[in-house]
Amino acid sequence: MIPTSDNLWQKMADGGMTFRSRSPELPYMNIPAGNAVDVGLMLHDSPDLWRGLWREGEMACLFADTNLGKSILAVQMGNDVAHRFKRNVLYFDFEHSIAQFARRYSINKKPFKFSPYFRRVNLREIYGPAPFGKEVVDGIERMVVDNRAAAIVIDNLTSVIGDVSNPRLVRRFIEQISVIKARYDLSILIVTHSKRHNAFAPLGVNHLACAPILSAFCDSIFAIGRSTVNPQAHYIKQIKSRTTEFRHGADSVIQASIGWHDFGLTFAIGDEAKESILIDRISPILWRQLQSAQAMSKSGVPIRQIASTLGISKSSVHRLLHRYDVITVPDAEEPEKEEKFFLKSPLFTKFPQNNPTEKGAKKEIKNGVEQSSQRQDDEADNPTNLVPLDEPDLSQSTAESIEGTASSPAIQHRNTKHKPKHRSKRRH
Repeated sequence: MIPTSDNLWQKMADGGMTFRSRSPELPYMNIPAGNAVDVGLMLHDSPDLWRGLWREGEMACLFADTNLGKSILAVQMGNDVAHRFKRNVLYFDFEHSIAQFARRYSINKKPFKFSPYFRRVNLREIYGPAPFGKEVVDGIERMVVDNRAAAIVIDNLTSVIGDVSNPRLVRRFIEQISVIKARYDLSILIVTHSKRHNAFAPLGVNHLACAPILSAFCDSIFAIGRSTVNPQAHYIKQIKSRTTEFRHGADSVIQASIGWHDFGLTFAIGDEAKESILIDRISPILWRQLQSAQAMSKSGVPIRQIASTLGISKSSVHRLLHRYDVITVPDAEEPEKEEKFFLKSPLFTKFPQNNPTEKGAKKEIKNGVEQSSQRQDDEADNPTNLVPLDEPDLSQSTAESIEGTASSPAIQHRNTKHKPKHRSKRRH
């Protein structure tokens, strides 16, 4: 049986149910606004739960497209909070079975070491598939009370209500969860999907499914995006925050990549970067040149030999090597480590117009893009052995083409047709 509000206040005053005790705030429920500010400054601030994206007492929302690691990041955040604060964190898994969860967090039957305060709850095995009713919300509240939880993670909203595009269902569920949050002073993280959008467009609140309702109830919103330059690279962007400043906006998104660590799938966090660079359009041949240059440089091949192999200038090789940063995903169990490339400098294709070497490199890239359709099948099997881009000889070929074009019958006819006619003056 769920306790009443009177018993709950007494239970909270005894301690052990939340990160902080709410009893010091009870005498200041009805005071002048000026005094409320003074009292609030004296009380301790809400601690940061995870990199400024989720704070204590907040309802946060994490959204992303399908197969971008929403559940992996949600489990990682919940486990980190449980490990740091030594408080019970409940992970409500409405999407995966226990066998699927075990495959994600084990290698050769060696399990991932979770915090003892992090607990997985699967109400789907009790209530069946979505859509869920009021009994699921009651089950969530009962689990919170029985485990004296301080934070909960709901993964995910689509599996709970079935249709996230239905505003009525979303509002009803979020309102009920908000009541539970206020009643037990919980920190809640809700995982949901994003709407279909352009991969080259910056992530925003409009990409969130049922955005008007979720943005009204949630204190913090952040998303996972995929880099269009390297599809294996991800980034985390902060969309909304009511209590803190924007630390990871469009100019400083968190670069991340999914890899194996301690027998489980986790996000390897990298440096910050601009979102506009991560989702920039890049030609396939330039990306293959980048991979080849990074691989040869890592093997100790000199820059002059790399430039000769790729058929580009040495300055272009320098830009390729300094454009991306190689981050190795920590993986103590897998024999082969997975390498991720992340942008850290302005666009490679934007060259100054006063450098003849860079003009030649730009011309090589342009010619390579035009010939990429014919070379794509040949280079797919062995991307490191790229065919050098031939530099067109404009000294002789251009002169012959201009001379041949000028002497063609069509051009002569056009010149004759548009030649001005001189009318003779009539003599009177």
